[in-house]
Amino acid sequence: MLLYFQLHSIALRVWTAAQTCFIIRHLVQVEVIDSVTDYLATLKEVFDFPTLKEFLGRKDFSFCFDAMNAVTGAYAAPIFVNELGADKSVVM
Repeated sequence: MLLYFQLHSIALRVWTAAQTCFIIRHLVQVEVIDSVTDYLATLKEVFDFPTLKEFLGRKDFSFCFDAMNAVTGAYAAPIFVNELGADKSVVM
């Protein structure tokens, strides 16, 4: 028996041993989380976001964030655009 769950919905799904194949004798639990929310909360504990937002809003400062490598793409817009107020064009 295959266990099916949705990766696009944040949720906790639990299967009992009776719902799984005979090889699995224990409770099976899969939790789909929003890692961006957790990571952003940690960043806000470590960095001064109001000061960063003020700095990024300066007219004499510009930047471009390359989010095309590794897993940074999912984090770039929520952090730089949504939280820090940068223009969406700075995220590649």
